[in-house]
Order: sequence, then C-alpha cells, then structure tokens
Amino acid sequence: MLNYFYREYWNVAIRKKKEKLLFEGECSKFYIIKNGKDYWLADPFLYEHEGKCYIFAELYDCKKGKGVIAYLRYDADSENGWHVAIEEDYHLSFPFIYEENGNVYIIPESSYGHCLCRYKAVEFPKSWEKEMLLEDVSIVDTAFLINEHHFIGLTTEMIDNHNVARIIRGNADMSGIHLSDSVYSDDDRYNRLGGQFIIQNGEIYAVFQDGKDYYGKALHFIRFDGGSPTICKEDIDNKRTVYAGDIYTDSKRGFIGVHTYNHSENYEVIDLKHMEVNIRHIFFSVIRKVRRMFVS
Repeated sequence: MLNYFYREYWNVAIRKKKEKLLFEGECSKFYIIKNGKDYWLADPFLYEHEGKCYIFAELYDCKKGKGVIAYLRYDADSENGWHVAIEEDYHLSFPFIYEENGNVYIIPESSYGHCLCRYKAVEFPKSWEKEMLLEDVSIVDTAFLINEHHFIGLTTEMIDNHNVARIIRGNADMSGIHLSDSVYSDDDRYNRLGGQFIIQNGEIYAVFQDGKDYYGKALHFIRFDGGSPTICKEDIDNKRTVYAGDIYTDSKRGFIGVHTYNHSENYEVIDLKHMEVNIRHIFFSVIRKVRRMFVS
C-alpha cells in the first residue's frame, strides 16, 4: 500500500569537466543542486555565455502538474534559485539549446502541445520569442548537429504509445524540416535521446536513455553515423553504458535512475532519480484530478 504513495523525483547534478568525460570513465564527484519545496528538476542542458555557465532544465511544478523551462546561473547566483525562462499552457521539458549566427535558441520537448517550436533569446537568458516549426506532431527529445547549410539529428515519434527514433533533417534556417520515413531505432533502449550529441576525439556520439524495463534505467553512448538510416549493430555492440549507481555524488540519497547527460566547455551535468513520499505533493495531485473531473 505504501508503494502507491511513492512518487518519482529528479535531481540535477553538476561537476567541473576534466580531460575525460563521464562515459570515458571519469569518476570525479557530481554536486547535487537542491530542489525546491514544490518543484524538482530534470533534463539539464548547459550553455556558457560571456564567461558564465547557465543550466537550462525542466522545472516540474508540483502544484501545476507540468514542466516549464527554467535556468540557473551556476556561480554566486546559484543561491538565488531557478528562474522561469519559458512557460506554456502545456508541459515542456528537454530544452535543447544551441547557438547559430550569434543567436541563442532553445527547442524544448513540447509533445503535449502537439508541436515542435523554437524559441529565440531576445534578452538572454530570461526573454524568448516563439517560432512554430512543426504542427500536429507528437515528437519528443529532439537534438541535432548544425552547420551553415543544414542540420541533421534525431527525434522520437510517439506512435500508439510506442516510441520510434527517426532522423530529422532540414536547412540551417529551419526550413524544409522533415522526418525520415525509415525507423532509426524502435528498441526501447535506443529510441529516445538523453542529451545533445557529443563530439569527442573525432567521433560523434548520441546519448540514449534506456526505458526498456523502467524509465531512466541507464544512459547509452553510441557512435552516430548520420549517413545511416538505421542504428548500426556494430555501434550498439561498442556502446558505453552508465547507470545511476556508477555516478559518484555528494549526496547520501540512493539514486535509482538517470536519463539526461550534457557537457559544455567547462562542465558536465546529469540528472538522477529517487523515490519519496511527499504528502503535500500527493494532495496537489488529488486536487488536479478533482478539478479535471468537474471540467470534463
């Protein structure tokens, strides 16, 4: 009976980057950034701007029952907490952030809005302008590599409650966006990205979140070949896997899941899952369900 009251909570952790990355065996300590009273954090991305490191993440508001995109400047400002950058009427997460032609953009996961949108920084990091890229789609966790002419990456399409990864392509100005007809992967271990692409030692790696047995089981780092329409067995055989138990943190809490990893010039960031009973948040959940009953 008690298990019914346990809820999933995510935590963001950060560390200074060293010569090796997490998937290459670097085991130095990650430092947990404390969650708030009524929110938790997941899907962290990093962006270094004018000598300062910013973390953009999903901030899940337990009162509202949805995620917003929030940011934290990781330095003396860290104690001031998180600030909302982007909020919609629907849930947002996975804030893939990149720079192109001097502009900063975020493409979050917005499947509850049945769209794919890009937000341009008007006043970084707090003010963003929305641009619709695709409508009437149900895709999640999109990331790509871009050059002056075009981009190529991966996204996950949700079909009949099953996820399939597809290659997504388009022009650098975001015109001509299309998903490949072929399925890159329908294996629940490798069909959903867990971060941005990694370029390391002349190779490109995709980070996949393993959801085969449960959400956030592990991260798989697999070499990405954009010229191949499907994931290569040879690359799967040579994958590198990281579990929550492999990650050293400053917390005594027992973490049981991990599903996002990113890095910047000077930092690495990750999210970690734990379970807990929080009566206050259970109450919020019950209130939302009752309200939906009356609305419907």
